[in-house]
Amino acid sequence: MGEEKRIYIIYSNTYSRVSKILNFFLREEFTHVSISLEQDISKFYSFGRRNLYFPLIGGFVAESITDGIFSVFNETIIEVLEKEVSDEEYEFLSKELEKYKIFSRLYKYNFLGLPFIWFKVPYERERHFVCSQFVGYLLHKSGIHDFGKSWSLVLPNDIREIKGLKSIYKGKMKEFKSNKISNKGEKGWIN
Repeated sequence: MGEEKRIYIIYSNTYSRVSKILNFFLREEFTHVSISLEQDISKFYSFGRRNLYFPLIGGFVAESITDGIFSVFNETIIEVLEKEVSDEEYEFLSKELEKYKIFSRLYKYNFLGLPFIWFKVPYERERHFVCSQFVGYLLHKSGIHDFGKSWSLVLPNDIREIKGLKSIYKGKMKEFKSNKISNKGEKGWIN
């Protein structure tokens, strides 16, 4: 038996115009959710804007705490949650994310699906996701969690309800950038 495998769920709110619009409808502290397999969350994955200055061009994105949208919005707040997973679940996620990275241009942001989420009508579009649908889809397909509803209806806070998820950091992203996971106990770290 090898080292315990963990995945990381990253919630964020950039306070951008798009984030403020989403917050108006969601009424949640965080408007975006991503997934990472790396403890230092140097790379995390989701669906969001591909063009920094034009949010209507969206799709699968590899995100980083040091560039892209997060380098522009310095007051971004995040929460990092950790979950232990089996070797099989971890391997499935790793292979699945690799497919998304290779074929990233085939995947689009699910703008058309947004009203369906709001009215709680399942609408599973092939190769189209919003951030919470994508993370929910991966967690469902890997066997980590059954949401009891279509992945197309998963909202950011639904992911928070997964058994065994543990919050390990909550605070400003810029403070996380300077401390990383090795400095637990610093401001924002949850012991």
